[in-house]
Amino acid sequence: MKHRILVSPLFFLGTLVALLLVPFGLIAVAFGGKLPLTTSPREIDFARDVHPILEKSCYSCHGPSLVMGELRLDSKTGIFSGGQSGKVIHPGKPRQSNLYQRISGLSELDRMPLGGELSESEIELIRVWIEQGAIWSEETGKVDLTTQKHWAFVPPVRPSLPEIESKDWSNNPVDYFVLARLEEEGLSPSPEADRVVLLKRLSLDLIGLPPTIEEVDAFLADQSLNAYEKQVNRLLESPHYGERWGRHWLDVARYADSDGFEK
Repeated sequence: MKHRILVSPLFFLGTLVALLLVPFGLIAVAFGGKLPLTTSPREIDFARDVHPILEKSCYSCHGPSLVMGELRLDSKTGIFSGGQSGKVIHPGKPRQSNLYQRISGLSELDRMPLGGELSESEIELIRVWIEQGAIWSEETGKVDLTTQKHWAFVPPVRPSLPEIESKDWSNNPVDYFVLARLEEEGLSPSPEADRVVLLKRLSLDLIGLPPTIEEVDAFLADQSLNAYEKQVNRLLESPHYGERWGRHWLDVARYADSDGFEK
């Protein structure tokens, strides 16, 4: 008598999944139990992606103030010259690069940075950057970070005025930029405010206080061409102007009468 063995369809499904996972398990064993990280599809930019990581975690020990192991990571010359242990970056070969080995834990030496670890995403960014050739900013047409000037030392350049349709509406160059954006959005400028509203806006902006009745009456009675400019000068000379704008600087300095300033 023949016996039939009934096998559930789930058994076949489980067996198929197991067979498919075997190659991935072999790959994981080859890489020490971890699957290799896949290459990022986007191009890694040193200034945008890598420099902030090095600046946050590496410059304190391998920067201008302290150079451990004769290795500096804050300049192109330093990072590609290496230190006492030789070169730390081999472009295109992250697993042969000492920098990647030390931050990822693949090296037998202490994991870097000392006293902390980079996140997996940060380690992956550095790995892909090395894999893509470890391109420094200046090689992609950008300014070398070691010679880049602070924005405060870059002379300002006056931009050219944008093209607008209603040139009669503009009274000064700033109006060109305002109107250009309005026209881009398909909007029209609001009607000009009356003199009472103008003085109220000006007073609140410069000194943070509304104009008095006497100040409004004086402005309405002044029919000279520079009446508005007179109000601007009057408010700039007011002690309240210094009080309003000085408060912003005190906030930035974290000033406090009882606690904060002396710290």
